[in-house]
Amino acid sequence: MSVKKEASGRRSVQVEVEVPGTPEEVWQAIA
Repeated sequence: MSVKKEASGRRSVQVEVEVPGTPEEVWQAIA
């Protein structure tokens, strides 16, 4: 897992798993 701080100052967590699409698309899908 990686936690990154976005420009807005909000922390987002990305779970590193093998899934179709880009990490950005996956994050939007689960957000």
